[in-house]
Amino acid sequence: GLYAIRVRDGDRMVEQFVEIDGGQYLRIEIPIYVRSTAPIEHTYTSHEFQSSAVGPVVTRTSGLRLGEGARLAVFARNRVPRDAESGYPRIVAPIELSRLSLRPVSGVADHWHVLDDGALGHSALGWRGYSVDVNPGAFVLRWLAPRMQAERAWQNPFRVIEQAIYIPVGWTLVLFVENDPEQGLLRQHATFELVRLGEPWHPRGYEAEQTLAMEVALDGMRQGKVLLSQEQRGMLLGGKFSNPMLGILGAHALLHEIDRERGLLRIIVRNLLKLVGPHPDVRALIHLAGLEQEFPFADACVDPPMLHAGYRALLDADLRLKKVRTIQPGSLAERIAPRLRGEPPWTTWIPFDEQPADEHTADTVQWV
Repeated sequence: GLYAIRVRDGDRMVEQFVEIDGGQYLRIEIPIYVRSTAPIEHTYTSHEFQSSAVGPVVTRTSGLRLGEGARLAVFARNRVPRDAESGYPRIVAPIELSRLSLRPVSGVADHWHVLDDGALGHSALGWRGYSVDVNPGAFVLRWLAPRMQAERAWQNPFRVIEQAIYIPVGWTLVLFVENDPEQGLLRQHATFELVRLGEPWHPRGYEAEQTLAMEVALDGMRQGKVLLSQEQRGMLLGGKFSNPMLGILGAHALLHEIDRERGLLRIIVRNLLKLVGPHPDVRALIHLAGLEQEFPFADACVDPPMLHAGYRALLDADLRLKKVRTIQPGSLAERIAPRLRGEPPWTTWIPFDEQPADEHTADTVQWV
């Protein structure tokens, strides 16, 4: 008979019709070419030359050393599909890493390190990468709008957006971001992975499947729903020892389950604390899971979590726990609250020195 076969991965679905004769054994492979910000195999916007270029960016410092014990690596690539005949990207768009800058939360407020000096790259293959050694801790990542958009205030009233990131000791935080010819660096679809300091990032095999599961989890956060299958959630939770960001996202997915296991959440939090210490996102998980008594902290949180859901959990806990200060008064975690942008999955806000380019958009700065 004639059958319709549907294959689903996250919010992507492929349907194919097949005809099966009596007594026939038929094996069918239906590839789903999904989109991934990281250049992993089996995604329709990735190129093997982009994938192989990530290694040197992650394992070696390309810029000035700002500290030691941790590293930030940035890999940006053109998101356009490659040409079927030549294998090269169809459009070569300039990648402006100079629109990204970094400063420690504890550093001087107006001293920004631009993430472009000494960057690696290949314009024909559409990628550019940068890495810098830093002291472990919390940082503010500043995104400037592309030059084209910065000149058109009606299209992007906020020309500067800031974002919370945290780099634990002994780890490299890898930022993957796509580049569009007109929109520039696509901040909303950026992804972050943690790789042990000095070790390479893997674009193939089981690690690539874990990265795809992470992309599905982040897409779900953007849409406000859980898209992960149980198998994908298991991939995330099982991968936390090599990439703790997977464990953090897997724990968020587990918290949405009706029959979530408190004991399992306790084990996940304990392991994450061993791996990355008092990471703001792990502290947020403790509040989300209601594990404050099992994992008490002597001090209030001063750094915002990277995930928007985690930051909202800190704000809720600060209101709910009357006798305990969850957020330190006067800290960055407190001061960004009225300037927070409602753009999951990451915690972003409008800088304190930034005003809308158009006075008619000023009322968009609200609590969310």
